[in-house]
Amino acid sequence: MKISHIETLLHRDEVAVVRIRTDDGHEGLGQTACHGADITVSVLHKLLAPVFLGASPGIWGL
Repeated sequence: MKISHIETLLHRDEVAVVRIRTDDGHEGLGQTACHGADITVSVLHKLLAPVFLGASPGIWGL
């Protein structure tokens, strides 16, 4: 099982929800920081997603 998708849903730059999916169909939802969510989403996709994509979710405790 590997992480295959990381999506974010941003609402008014205040609330961001993250959906992580694996290549075998598992998925999970979470919320990012409640302040500066727009910045958090940007950092998530530019810096963190490349590290997580293709990795096993078990090593991250997900």
